Amino acid sequence: MNLTILLAVVLPFLEVDHAIILREVYLNGIGPFTMLLDTGAQSSALTPAVAARVGMKPAFRVEQVTASGSKLALGGYITIQAGEFFECQVETIISDLSAVRQVVEVDGVLGQSWLQRHSYEIDFVRQEFRLDRPPSKGNRVPIEFVDSRPAIRAEIDGSERILVLDSGCPGLVLFGTGKGSGSILLSTNTGSAQVAQKRSRLLIQGASARTVQAITVPQGDPSAGLLGFRMFRSVYVNPEQRYAILR
Repeated sequence: MNLTILLAVVLPFLEVDHAIILREVYLNGIGPFTMLLDTGAQSSALTPAVAARVGMKPAFRVEQVTASGSKLALGGYITIQAGEFFECQVETIISDLSAVRQVVEVDGVLGQSWLQRHSYEIDFVRQEFRLDRPPSKGNRVPIEFVDSRPAIRAEIDGSERILVLDSGCPGLVLFGTGKGSGSILLSTNTGSAQVAQKRSRLLIQGASARTVQAITVPQGDPSAGLLGFRMFRSVYVNPEQRYAILR
């Protein structure tokens, strides 16, 4: 049985490059640990050393899929506490997180298996992560779910795409798009890949169109993509009422 204690919580975060870091996280009552917050990850994750330290026992095997590929990973269940936010039986996989740890030293990742039953807001101006707090006013954009991850529909260069709202992503990522210039390294939880870039016109419901730099990935569904939180001042997501506020 999954036990959740609902309390309105405000947690400060540290921003390293485009990564959002929570530094006071306890796992199975042990810690604190430093964790990457990634709304684009289906499961939470721990390095093998941390999983062993907190006594997490493998209970299943799962395919982990990201922008750079996929691989099989062992997983289990742990209790996670951040501030007064406390949740038991959180699905968590074991991963070396080698690509992420080249950018920032973390003990694990907090993904949708930790977030999916709660509203949350990431405020880059105040560098606050807020859980189960009412949002301030703003344009409500409908969300749907892609592999348990919140996503919105938006127009990219005149065509509709479904974009997963991804706090671990540096910006706009377009799948199934080979055209672009230059080459940059895109790092994800399961590895890294060389990708290109191009300028794209982004139109989100209720907002003015804007031209942004997009990362193009040849593989994947050409009607899909990722929308990085850092493109906005703040992002609020309410999974229960199925809407987001992008400022």
